[in-house]
Amino acid sequence: MKISLSSLREYIDLPEKPEEIAGLLTGAGIEVEGIDPLSEQDVAFELSLTPNLGHAMSVRGIARVLAAQRMRPCKKQPWEESTIQAGRAPYSVHIEAADLCPRYSALCMKGVRVGPSPSWLAAKLEAAQIRPVNNIVDITNLVAHELGQPLHAFDFDALEGPIGVRRARPVEEMAFLDGKRRILPEGALVIHDGKKPVALAGIMGDMASSVSDTTTATLIEAAFFQPQAIRRACRALGIISDSAKRFERGTDPHMTLPALTMAASLIQRICPTATAEWVVDYLQSPLSSSFAPKEIACRVSRTRQVLGYPVTLSELESVFARLGFETKVETPDCVHVMVPVYRHDITEEIDLIEEVSILHGIKQPQVALPYIASELPHRGLFSFERNVRQRLIAEGLQECVTCSLISPKMVEIVRNHPISAESLVKVMNPMSEEQSILRPSLLPGLLDVALRNCNRKVPDIQIFEIGCVHFKKHDKISERTVVGIMLGGAESPAHFTREASCVDFFDIKGIVEDLCRALRIEEPLTAASHCAIFHTGRQAHVMVSGLQIGTVGELHPTIIKALDIPERLFFAELDLTDLCSVLPESVKMKALVELPASTRDWTITLPQSIRYHNILEAIKALHCPILEQVSLITIFTHEKLGADKHNITLRFQFRDAAKTIVQEEVDREFTKITKCTEESLTKYLK
Repeated sequence: MKISLSSLREYIDLPEKPEEIAGLLTGAGIEVEGIDPLSEQDVAFELSLTPNLGHAMSVRGIARVLAAQRMRPCKKQPWEESTIQAGRAPYSVHIEAADLCPRYSALCMKGVRVGPSPSWLAAKLEAAQIRPVNNIVDITNLVAHELGQPLHAFDFDALEGPIGVRRARPVEEMAFLDGKRRILPEGALVIHDGKKPVALAGIMGDMASSVSDTTTATLIEAAFFQPQAIRRACRALGIISDSAKRFERGTDPHMTLPALTMAASLIQRICPTATAEWVVDYLQSPLSSSFAPKEIACRVSRTRQVLGYPVTLSELESVFARLGFETKVETPDCVHVMVPVYRHDITEEIDLIEEVSILHGIKQPQVALPYIASELPHRGLFSFERNVRQRLIAEGLQECVTCSLISPKMVEIVRNHPISAESLVKVMNPMSEEQSILRPSLLPGLLDVALRNCNRKVPDIQIFEIGCVHFKKHDKISERTVVGIMLGGAESPAHFTREASCVDFFDIKGIVEDLCRALRIEEPLTAASHCAIFHTGRQAHVMVSGLQIGTVGELHPTIIKALDIPERLFFAELDLTDLCSVLPESVKMKALVELPASTRDWTITLPQSIRYHNILEAIKALHCPILEQVSLITIFTHEKLGADKHNITLRFQFRDAAKTIVQEEVDREFTKITKCTEESLTKYLK
């Protein structure tokens, strides 16, 4: 929002230097993004307002903020001291949705001449980045900009009957001012003329009743609409307007008649022939009490506790007086504050304390810090996450932080991972469709990072992320901390001494094994998996102590092709909560063995259905005392072996920690291992 210095000076006396004014606004919690020169004597402040500052979305609102900061009153305006001189309305406004529109005011003016705005009016609007349209519309925009009360001007002769307010009916259409014809959301608040809707309340009017060059009589609307109703209609249609932004944040229901008074004065200034024919003001009597100031108690003791420094009762009264709030002392520790209805952001005691902190200031309490002799180390998952992060960085991976909210399109990527559609956690009020679901996996975020890098000709991907994933389990939302690892492109930078090679499944599997080894976790095993997101035959579950802690594999080509990524990508995701649960309570160190070892190689022909971990399980079950290590050397396939068979070559390393090992003992143990392992593997052939 832009506000010129000259318009502010019409409402309050201000310092000469714009920088001082910007400092006052910043101190009040209003961000000043920039100061743009308009002329030698004038500048425009570019303000960024948070949603709770609806009362400051106008020149008058900002002037009130500055008045509280400078402890000076705002200047009286002509529209505050005058009323509209007009006759009695020929009919009353028919309100069918008083719960959504408790106040509706309208002014009928005749004898108007529509045309371009005078230079002074156009300059005021352009300084606020508002495009001039014609003199009548420009006046309504200027009033909204200065007072914060949106107005809408109808061509009075285009209305077919008395004006009214109701909810939209099923399959009701309207041609909007932006030239588009839309079906109105059922139940949305509409303005009608007895026969047809002429405006979507608080958002946009229709084309047929808009002010044009032929308009000679206009009906100007000023109303108070419930913010929730405007917000729902905007979301349903996907449109937003300046007036809707103000109504969504809450307007002042007492400003409808003053705004019409200011509009009438400006119209008569520009069009001397214009006259105010009649004015109507509808106020739902059962709801009029809701327009009274809110009475909220503020305790001195609670204010001291929150702010951390002494505050007196008189200081509280002074702060609230600067804000224009009436007060009534109840007890020496409590003051009752009458909060005006336009301050929609103040609903309870802590909001009043926030206002005290803004105007009275935040002071650093003089507290003696306690002496701490020692510091307890971090324990549990926090410390474990830190260790995992350090180990993955040591592996040469770069950490990423991605958004926890993803789009339905990205959900399709992690479907059956093994997250079902029923397990997804959807956001109730998402900011956009692209951020409407809590991620059930870290894969979507890391895929987005890989895609961005590939689009910028950086194909080598070696990244990881530690974060939370969410999914439903037994009608309860579960949150788990996981680590995701993604590799792609070259294994190492190009160099003239060797040929470049690409990463493969064993690179990412090796990183997972290195991570477990560094954390002193038992050597992980891999088991066959069938996840739809991975390439068939190039994926596996990661098992530790019989517990599945994650999955690793090459992403399926259909995913890579759908995202137009030119590189093969490999992904692993491990559950850190489960991984932390298998950490050894203590680590036993072994002395380095100085005695020599002896090795034997063994080649066995097996069906491809028998996995490497099946062989290891059979060997470990023998508990050979001198067997130190088993390594997989080669896997050989050939048509002469058969279509479903392969040769596996294993290397056994034997060593005796107490004495030099002898060949006879090695041969005896090697023969026992090979014979017993072959017998154990026959169960997989049945």
